[in-house]
Amino acid sequence: MSIETVKMATGQPSTLSEQAQTTQRSATDALRPGLRPYRQGQLDALCGLYAIINAVRWATWPRVIEEEIVEALFARLSSYAVMELPLPKICSSGTTIPQLRKLLLNALMFIEEEYQLTLVIEAIPAKSFAITPDILMPHKITPTAQLGEAFILNLTYTIGHWSVFEGLSGNRLKLFDSAGMRTIPLHRVAFSSAFKLRLVKW
Repeated sequence: MSIETVKMATGQPSTLSEQAQTTQRSATDALRPGLRPYRQGQLDALCGLYAIINAVRWATWPRVIEEEIVEALFARLSSYAVMELPLPKICSSGTTIPQLRKLLLNALMFIEEEYQLTLVIEAIPAKSFAITPDILMPHKITPTAQLGEAFILNLTYTIGHWSVFEGLSGNRLKLFDSAGMRTIPLHRVAFSSAFKLRLVKW
C-alpha cells in the first residue's frame, strides 16, 4: 500500500512534516500549479519487506537495531527477491503469503548468521482467526503485543497491505506501519493471515 493511498483512506498527513509540506506546496504552486512530486514509497508495493524489517525491530525492542543492520537486511531481502522471487511483480503488485514467508525465513537466517540474533516464526492461518461482532483479531494476538514478540498482519483496508501489529485502542487497530497508518477501525479491516515473531537469543 502506498503512502498516498493511506493518506486518501485515512485522511492523515504523509510522513513529511506539515511545515515541509507547506514549503514544498508553496514553491511548487508558484511554478507548476497543482503538480506534486512523487516520493519514495508512493509507487511501489514493498510493504511486505518493510513489515519484516519493522517486525524485527518491534520484537527486539528496547534494544535498538543499528541502522547499518537494517540497511544490510533490506539489501539482503532485495537481493533474495531478485534471485528467487519475481521482484518486478512484488514491486507493483505486492507480496503474496508464500513469498512473505520465504522472505521472512531468509531474513531471520541472515540476521542470525551475521549478527547472532535469533528469532523464530509461527504462521497463523486464516482459519485460526476469531471474529466477534465488535472485534476482528487473530486469536493469538494479545491486546498489546508483548516484549520479545511481533506480529506481521496481512490485512485488507481499502487494498491489501502487510503491516505490524502494535495494539488495540478501543475499536481501532494500532499499527507500526511503513506507510504511516497509525490506527484503523476494526470493523473495516479483514485479515488473511499473520506471522508471529518471537525473540529467542540476542
